[in-house]
Amino acid sequence: FSPVQNDNFEIDGKLIKSSGTLTDIKLFLKNHKAEFIIFSDCDGYYSMDQVLSLLGDTNNKVYYYPQWSNSILSMEGAEFGSKKLISIWKKTDSALISLFIKRISDIMFSLLITFLLSPLIFLVIIVLSIKYKENIFYVQKRYGLNGSVFNIYKFRTMYVSESGEKNNLKKAFINDSRVTPIGSILRKFSIDELPQLLNVLRGEMSLVGPRPHAVSHNEFYRLKIKGYMQRHSLKPGMTGLAQVHGLRGETKTIEDMQKRVENDLNYVNDWDLILDLKILLRTIRLLLTNTSY
Repeated sequence: FSPVQNDNFEIDGKLIKSSGTLTDIKLFLKNHKAEFIIFSDCDGYYSMDQVLSLLGDTNNKVYYYPQWSNSILSMEGAEFGSKKLISIWKKTDSALISLFIKRISDIMFSLLITFLLSPLIFLVIIVLSIKYKENIFYVQKRYGLNGSVFNIYKFRTMYVSESGEKNNLKKAFINDSRVTPIGSILRKFSIDELPQLLNVLRGEMSLVGPRPHAVSHNEFYRLKIKGYMQRHSLKPGMTGLAQVHGLRGETKTIEDMQKRVENDLNYVNDWDLILDLKILLRTIRLLLTNTSY
């Protein structure tokens, strides 16, 4: 309904025609059976008391659609004392058992992967030790759970080794001249990420979660993208929903990062152990086929 007869409004880009004013809707509900009712902001024309008086006088299901809502918000019910609230960002505090199982699974699978890939890991260490002597690992500060800072580990793949807190830190890109010949092979098959199994065992990361970005990149994008820091509601992961959807690697524009963040927030909102398993299986398939990963 709308304050004006035959007024129009828009939801998700679709033009919806109003069926009338509050009075018209009251008459309609009196003479017809509605499956459910959705109402939105009334632009100050109707008071919420007027709306609730009408909609509370029906036995229909009633939903409120805030016009400022979007797909990355969880919009879950919450309580503060006797007051009813709407939680716009998903929190996982209530999923303690699932989080505990996730942690145990991270430890078990990380140890298993380390054992199975130990010949490959030792081979890479030997090759890099011959090439670079001591500096075979790349260590950089990243944001983790709840915005805490930790050191992420990777096999060295570049001629340079820059701090994650450096201003105007340049992200790696396709055919980057800073990448060594050996590094390009490690990157192609994501072998350079294997040392992050140590981050997982230490509890700083998970096998699945939003990929952590360099501190300076976080400070840049948190000012550009709504809800950016909410991706840190869960531990960062070695792989994630964005990565299996092809949003891995170079982000040339703000829009590219926006798509990645939207996937990260959808992961946070929809997270459960089954979703983690699906992402892990898809990651393995993509790595084995070297497709879009």
